Amino acid sequence: MPLIRTGQDYGLWLKLLKTGKNAYKFNQVLTQYRILPNSISRNKIKKAKRQWQIYREIEKLPLLTSIECFCFYAYRAVFRK
Repeated sequence: MPLIRTGQDYGLWLKLLKTGKNAYKFNQVLTQYRILPNSISRNKIKKAKRQWQIYREIEKLPLLTSIECFCFYAYRAVFRK
């Protein structure tokens, strides 16, 4: 797992997918995700900073690729169904 305060699970998934193995959708809920009123996950600014940190520091993506990925992330965050 990457050494970051939040988003370790996401960072781990990215690392696992880089191994070349395939990931498959599983149509059954195996876990529950709980967000408390004062949790880190509720702060959208901190969440966005963490996402940028993953792109640049963990994944070491080039600046333009990071911008492209971040724009997609922001779009999905705003227009999530």
